[in-house]
Amino acid sequence: MKNYMIAATLLLCACTPAGPFSSAPTHRLSIDGQMWQVQQMPAGKDTWAANKEDPWGGWLDPRDYQRNVRAIEQVSGCKVVRETISNQGMNTTAAVSCPR
Repeated sequence: MKNYMIAATLLLCACTPAGPFSSAPTHRLSIDGQMWQVQQMPAGKDTWAANKEDPWGGWLDPRDYQRNVRAIEQVSGCKVVRETISNQGMNTTAAVSCPR
């Protein structure tokens, strides 16, 4: 029974968002009727992370990764560099390229 409880706890932890990515402010916005959160990463001003605000809204939809990218682009005002996209769980991190 104890092993089942440990497995259930690990499973639940794997499904929850990573929480705050940094001490930077969290921006919330609506994409396709769902709320998303975007935050600048401490690695640099051109690195961002995004995820769905309510992870309990259902199964992970592969389009959520595209929505994460859209959220990053909307909040940062820059284009995501496609080669830098990293999807892990429900989180997407990516670098952006802004016209200077």
